[in-house]
Amino acid sequence: MTEFIKCHIKILSPVHLGCDEVYDPLSFSVDTEKKILVVFDPVVFLSELKQSDKSNFSEICKKGTPSSILEIYKFIKGKKTLGKEVSVSDGFVTHYNETLALRPNDNHRIQKQLNRFIIERTAFLPTSDMPYIPGSAVKGSFRTAYLNFLCKDKKCHELRTGNGSKLEEFLLGGSFSKDPLRFVKVSDFMPVGDVKTRIVYAANEKKKVSEFGARGPYQILEVIQPRTVFQGTIMIDKPLPEAKINKPVKLEDLCNSLRDFFAEELKREQVELARINHKHALESVEHDAKLFRIGRHSGAECVTIAAVRSILIRGAKDKSRRENKATTLWLAADAKTVKQSSHLEPFGWASFHITDEDTQKVFAEEESKRQQTLVASGTVFHIKQKLKFTEPARLEIEEWTNAGVTWNPGNGEIKASHGQKNAVAKDINLVAEGLRDKLKKKKTMKALVKVSHEAGTFYRILSVEPAGGN
Repeated sequence: MTEFIKCHIKILSPVHLGCDEVYDPLSFSVDTEKKILVVFDPVVFLSELKQSDKSNFSEICKKGTPSSILEIYKFIKGKKTLGKEVSVSDGFVTHYNETLALRPNDNHRIQKQLNRFIIERTAFLPTSDMPYIPGSAVKGSFRTAYLNFLCKDKKCHELRTGNGSKLEEFLLGGSFSKDPLRFVKVSDFMPVGDVKTRIVYAANEKKKVSEFGARGPYQILEVIQPRTVFQGTIMIDKPLPEAKINKPVKLEDLCNSLRDFFAEELKREQVELARINHKHALESVEHDAKLFRIGRHSGAECVTIAAVRSILIRGAKDKSRRENKATTLWLAADAKTVKQSSHLEPFGWASFHITDEDTQKVFAEEESKRQQTLVASGTVFHIKQKLKFTEPARLEIEEWTNAGVTWNPGNGEIKASHGQKNAVAKDINLVAEGLRDKLKKKKTMKALVKVSHEAGTFYRILSVEPAGGN
């Protein structure tokens, strides 16, 4: 028997989910007056240039020097571009102008500055360029909370083995084959309505008042903005008797573990920020809120088991030590340093909710409004594949019998094909343990694949099991 739950996530503070992609200098411009970064299609941009501008631009690109990248920025700045708009801060505009003002013959300094002017993208759907939340990120956060939940019952503070895998095996009752969480399948979470992002700086700050700043260098990140919503599904399979799972995961226990663990972590962080005279963005939340944390800079405490926490603290001159709490935290800032910023927020806070039918209808209406707005405004997005949206209420789980499955060891991506349909995922743990070695040896393997139909032609793999007769 399978329990199928429709659910949604509300973003409460800036969230960045890394995808190993950055905004290429050839694909964005900065409108310093409107304070927006405009992401455009380079092919369309080039096709609309005059022939003289095309020749000039081509000559700049041929140079291949650090200073030529500055020339590209300056060339694009003077042209009108249309595309996705991402808000930026005054601090980013200042940083951008300082970069463009560098002397063109100082290649060493230009290279150094450009290395610090890399804008990392948050995870996005290749079909629509909109942000989404990978199911693996959600499940990872849930797993941390659930392990802390189990730890309270088993008094694991007595098991400071220094081996995280051994501790997890103890808590869960065995290795992967005995892991009850492998029966919990979490889909990717799709955006509801018009989900906006913005560009922030990740700035490191000490947890104690000090005249010296933290050592961590800033990063420039695209983040999902607070008050946005994403919807998805959770499927909890009931283990067969031969699986010998002593304590299957219950939805109630999973939700309680979120409420208990992350509520305590929120209180801890509120106290730490108050100690250094910073106000926490989440001053109050509902008493029974199911909080959790996802994405980069969620804090070492929120990804570890509290009772046996051992966090590596790197000191000066390669002197390191381990403590039960981190000594610094990362904050979303509107400038390169905490001192220069007028607004600071912690990263990664979100809340989890079960979606009822009335809420599902609201989500469908919001998506419909977004589509109508795009049509009415005449906005055109140049994307890799045309996406036909389905109403969120129609998310479905499908079983593909004898689907062709491949695995790419380079990027860790699993692909499944069934007729004209294709699905993807980036979690080898979705493949049944007995099939993994076979998948790694074969170019294509036949299997029974469960997928979630997220939207249009976009499918996400939930599990890969042996095909009938294998």
